[in-house]
Amino acid sequence: MFGAVMKHIHFDRPVRVTFDKTGETRLIHTVWEASGCLADGKWPDRSGPIFEMAARALRGAAQGQVTAQEARQAFVDAALEARTLVVSGRRKRNHGGQATSSRSSSSLSSKSG
Repeated sequence: MFGAVMKHIHFDRPVRVTFDKTGETRLIHTVWEASGCLADGKWPDRSGPIFEMAARALRGAAQGQVTAQEARQAFVDAALEARTLVVSGRRKRNHGGQATSSRSSSSLSSKSG
């Protein structure tokens, strides 16, 4: 039902994900593409809490409850949580050199869940 809507919700800039095991790289431009990326069997960890939040945020974007940019950030956060993905997006480095997202997706929980 939301697929047709999701195809037309574009991110302000794409997210590049590379799957470590296969070396496959995808450039994700839309909510639809991000949802498909989370849903296919190549995503390394579908059980993390941030993964679940990202899935809800992407559905919320299709329903008009979450902005495309909030959904994008939640997708980036899920990729960072998976730790086997390299993500091009807005990221900061913490003092230990570890990649962190520039915005917490915890703010989405009230909007998407």
